[in-house]
Amino acid sequence: MPKAARKGFTLIELVLVLFVIGIASALAVGILYRSMDNIRLKTSAKELSASLRYARSHAVAEKKIYSFVMNKNGYGLYTEQYDKSDTDYEKTSLVFQKILPQGIIAEYQEIEDIRIDFYPQGDSTGGEIKLKNEKGSVMVITVEKITGKVKIEK
Repeated sequence: MPKAARKGFTLIELVLVLFVIGIASALAVGILYRSMDNIRLKTSAKELSASLRYARSHAVAEKKIYSFVMNKNGYGLYTEQYDKSDTDYEKTSLVFQKILPQGIIAEYQEIEDIRIDFYPQGDSTGGEIKLKNEKGSVMVITVEKITGKVKIEK
């Protein structure tokens, strides 16, 4: 058959191209799957730090004490419910509660739950929370005492 009459690809060429595409896809999926743990850790750290910043900004704006409470499974944000006619100012109200994603573990120095209070002046009780994934990667969320500023570090 003359070269000019030959059009298209042979079956071997098509199978070879499909095989190469299959190998490349398998490698890409494997890499993405392994990095999902780190993505989940970063997302959890950003969500937690956003919750802490929310607590600080609302404490200042509403002139109330906001308390961030965390245990090994999740965290919640509470605000004081102070009524001037009521002498019991220890009452609290749940603002929101969130469970940590599967595979993310909270580590902190306290034996029980960690509690960080944010005051109307912008300061806080301060603290440090470490989030860890199953692979051992750690992200540290720090709340400064004097300024109430929230930082994320790897």
